[in-house]
Amino acid sequence: QVLQLCTKQVQLQGICDVAYDMLDRGGKMWRPTWIMLLSECFGEDLYLSSPQAHAIWFTAGLCEIIHNASLIMDDIEDEGLMRRGEKCIHLKYGLDVAINTSSYMYFAPLRTMPKFIPKEFLTEYTQIVHDELVNIHTGQNWDIMWHNNPNFFPTPEQYLQMVSHKTSVIPRLGARLVSLLLSLDPEVANAIITYTENFGIAFQIKDDLLSLTGDEFSKKKFLKGEDIYEGKKSMMVIYAMANTKERDRLKEILGMKTQNAELIKEAITILDNCGAIEYAEKYAYDLIVNSWNKVEKVL
Repeated sequence: QVLQLCTKQVQLQGICDVAYDMLDRGGKMWRPTWIMLLSECFGEDLYLSSPQAHAIWFTAGLCEIIHNASLIMDDIEDEGLMRRGEKCIHLKYGLDVAINTSSYMYFAPLRTMPKFIPKEFLTEYTQIVHDELVNIHTGQNWDIMWHNNPNFFPTPEQYLQMVSHKTSVIPRLGARLVSLLLSLDPEVANAIITYTENFGIAFQIKDDLLSLTGDEFSKKKFLKGEDIYEGKKSMMVIYAMANTKERDRLKEILGMKTQNAELIKEAITILDNCGAIEYAEKYAYDLIVNSWNKVEKVL
């Protein structure tokens, strides 16, 4: 109800219809779920009609709406075709409508923060939201610059920094806000936030792997290997550039930004043959396990 609370219905036409189209498509919903799980793990009863519970529910909605806003804009910037089994918002409604709706979804939840967030937390809560909104655009900027420059390939460290400022932003935002609202011990809060950030990185790696290898995933995205078509510098691509003799061919295909299924298949084969897919699978798994081992020590 976050969108409904901050506007009048007549003013919503052309914005909220489009926003709800995106939201109603579903998605994994793991970001708001993670916020609620964290809250319950630290003893918060979300089914009580309390200011604390209302603040947590609002935070879950805020994060999911901002996430969906970023997806609409991301699809525009990547020239995406499909999102959650349907045409991308900019293809269905037009570029102008998509840009306006995405921008609105970033700001609409901020307008209602004073209604749901206790006064003693509001200033810091607002600062955290603003910090992470800047971060998500910084991470997206790096991603755009890299896939628009066929001759530049980031280091693994640069890639991880980009993902932490892109995919990890929204779950990290949720973890930071929950830590604030529940007044968690700083050591515990830092461990939870770090784990959440690493979970986001592992999620992005797995998402990129599914783009290359997942048949069901490719049906929702129109074609397998969407990241190849977009020229993305994923962890697998970065690994391959350092570990395959076919790096020039891989670079050439990425630079084409082609939808040709045979060329995309060739690129995926190069990644597979040099061990990039296996490497990324193990990296994501190890990242989660090692991060959780650190969290367990402070819980």
